Amino acid sequence: MTTKEQYLTVRSIMVRNGVTNRQIAKQENVRENYVYMILAGQRTGYRIRRAIASACGVTVADLWPDTPIEYREAA
Repeated sequence: MTTKEQYLTVRSIMVRNGVTNRQIAKQENVRENYVYMILAGQRTGYRIRRAIASACGVTVADLWPDTPIEYREAA
């Protein structure tokens, strides 16, 4: 899957579940731009990946199969 396809997949799941970049940024005390960078594949941001997956009610592996196993579970 390309980075663009990955982005579109994750964004569609977020939209379907009413999850916004702003919501995740506020919850995790980071800037919205950082959340976008993770979605766009510019950063790995494993903690943010977990927050997004949790907010969407799916696993990290469902959204980002490339996430190392040790970073897939809640910290």
